[in-house]
Amino acid sequence: MRLATMNDLPRLLEIKKDAVAYMVSQNNDQWNDEFPPVSSYVEFIENGNMHVLEVEGIVVGMIGIVNIQDEEYKSMPWSSDGKEIVIHRLALAKEVYGQGYAK
Repeated sequence: MRLATMNDLPRLLEIKKDAVAYMVSQNNDQWNDEFPPVSSYVEFIENGNMHVLEVEGIVVGMIGIVNIQDEEYKSMPWSSDGKEIVIHRLALAKEVYGQGYAK
């Protein structure tokens, strides 16, 4: 794992495309062609919140990790001490599906 750079953005968008196709096949409409928007990937990278998984020099996964809870989640009855860690944009490239990288 390493921090993502802007050079990774095209590959992250490829991985997002794979994830959207898989989600659609599973009747999951959480992501689509417009969401998450490209601007959110740029923001995560610029803020040092996007990490990538490399296997043999190829980016095969991504995860955004932040410590700020989105407004829509603040009304949820979470048990928290105010030190949340929130995961966003978690996805793998289709060529590594089923190989255990998401465990």
